[in-house]
Amino acid sequence: KRVVLQETKLTTNSSPPNIDGFTLVRKDRGKDKGGGLAIFIHKSIIFQHLDNLPEDKHTESQAIKVGNINITNIYIPPTSSCDQGYTPSLQPFLTDDSLILGDINAYDELWFSSIQDTRGANLAEEIADSNFGVLNENTPTRVPSNNQPTSPDISMASYSLLSNSK
Repeated sequence: KRVVLQETKLTTNSSPPNIDGFTLVRKDRGKDKGGGLAIFIHKSIIFQHLDNLPEDKHTESQAIKVGNINITNIYIPPTSSCDQGYTPSLQPFLTDDSLILGDINAYDELWFSSIQDTRGANLAEEIADSNFGVLNENTPTRVPSNNQPTSPDISMASYSLLSNSK
């Protein structure tokens, strides 16, 4: 009973989107165009906002806590939109009892991407060295105009939640 969105492109001047029966938790990008995050959570679910998330110059994140479970929404812009030499990391988000969902603009076979890149290989190594597993199935998360399906989006769960997360 939740929806997690990346690249909402909402600004402080945007009217908040409404999904009947859901509460919107929103984080707009403070600079540039694009980006932005949103979590819609069913009004029957009690949750709290989590602050003090790890930050860097490019990664956007937001999180809520439902019971003992953290739900983190992440957006990492494409390499072409980041400073040269920027290397994103998921490590700060890989904490116990967590679901991590996001558009990381990285490609690796670990999350069933048909293409691979260095960013994806680095993030896949971080995941492999953690107590997290990937929930993606062998289905692309994006089919761009060139019709080459890719998977820049990822869903992960800590091992403690993995068996109940499909």
